[in-house]
Amino acid sequence: MAELNDRMDWEGDLARELGKIERAHLGRLLEELGDPPDINNVPASFWTETGEELQAALSRNFQGIYTAAAQQILDAQPIGVDWGIVNQNAINWARRYSFDLVQGITETTRRAVSDAVAAFFEQQQTIGDLRAALSELYGPVRADLIASTEVTRAAVQGELSVVNELASQGVQMEAIWRTSEDELVCPLCGPLADKVEGDGWNEPPPLHPRCRCWLSHEFVGVTVG
Repeated sequence: MAELNDRMDWEGDLARELGKIERAHLGRLLEELGDPPDINNVPASFWTETGEELQAALSRNFQGIYTAAAQQILDAQPIGVDWGIVNQNAINWARRYSFDLVQGITETTRRAVSDAVAAFFEQQQTIGDLRAALSELYGPVRADLIASTEVTRAAVQGELSVVNELASQGVQMEAIWRTSEDELVCPLCGPLADKVEGDGWNEPPPLHPRCRCWLSHEFVGVTVG
């Protein structure tokens, strides 16, 4: 199967939505910190509420990407699967993974904000300096990083969902690692190009942040039960 159709659209839409959410969160954070800033002014509810908002956006997007990838591989196969199962798998995976992802993002953000506030006093910075530092933390670079990495992950998981359902019917598929085969392919992924599972790799993409690789699956045979 080819790479996810409309990948760049999915990625761009997710990055823009995350960027909008992050800008709103930054505004709220600056208000909570106060002037002079104090990390203790930020209530636990801020992290809970912003995390829930971020998770809701990610989960919704992940579900859409997952099902799009699943439909794409399903369209290429002569044997169908129960779409209700695939769709429920999409919901379950998107909720579970987005929760875990946001937990990690929130913890990383809390530490970074605390460090930025500490630097404000240690380096005798201005509020403008602090705002600039936090704007980088909540800026478009992180939104783009999350979008590019997690679109890859959600698409691969959607494809694997169909492959696993086909396997339950005795249809055996072989997973092959694919890269874009351009100058942006990294030294980690380049050697894996066109290799089957078990031949240098066992875990599917993404291998690293901003990984653009994907899997293709080729029909091997049918196991008669």
